[in-house]
Amino acid sequence: MTHRPKVLSGDNFRGTWYLPGGRSFTAQLFEDAGAEYIYKNDTTTGSKPFSFEQVLRDLNDADVWVGATNGATLSGLLQVDERYRLFKPFRDAKVYSYLNRVTSDGCNDYWESAVAHPDWLLADFIKLFHPEVLPDHSWFYLRKMH
Repeated sequence: MTHRPKVLSGDNFRGTWYLPGGRSFTAQLFEDAGAEYIYKNDTTTGSKPFSFEQVLRDLNDADVWVGATNGATLSGLLQVDERYRLFKPFRDAKVYSYLNRVTSDGCNDYWESAVAHPDWLLADFIKLFHPEVLPDHSWFYLRKMH
């Protein structure tokens, strides 16, 4: 894999954008799936807080956005924060949520099983970043936002 798509993760929550730390479970999966995560050299193992402005400065040109949680649709994201449209993946409609396995009462299986089955999440990331590698894979956790 010569091309490593630049990935943006998470979203703005009450004025703080939480991104995976460079030594986190998610950052490691981004690396293993062949993505470029610009904070990969950070030593944080959990989430790391950033200002919206810093994320915009560093990641406005990302190729794909993973883990948007503030809405089920692109228009829903804009209802939360109009500034999301400043990001290239938003304008290119390359935004993915972890909402593919949600029950009718709102329980999200991503939060329950992704840590126990990193291989399922890794397969989703590989399909997203390098679809030619797993052309027959069906999304398990990820869902493209429209």
